[in-house]
Amino acid sequence: QIMSGGVLVATPHQVRSHTPLEGAKPICRETFALFMEPQWDAAIGPPEGVGYDEVLKEEEVELIPPLSKRLKRTRDQSSVVFGQYLADSFQEYYKHNNSE
Repeated sequence: QIMSGGVLVATPHQVRSHTPLEGAKPICRETFALFMEPQWDAAIGPPEGVGYDEVLKEEEVELIPPLSKRLKRTRDQSSVVFGQYLADSFQEYYKHNNSE
């Protein structure tokens, strides 16, 4: 979402196992997840000519911590360091999932 300038929007998702109806044949679900990420110290940001307003225009705010809370930058920054973004995301997810 960040690196595409908001063109590709991250989708909140959750995988659940299948529970067959009584008498129904059980179904096996096989999943192959592929996650790619940049180097820890890589600078990430929207493409040239695209602002953060475009990246954040359709951000999810209820199911997951808003991207705007995890993507911490100053006004003069055009990018953020991936490792810091990841650490900030972990912190925001912890707060989001453990709020009272």
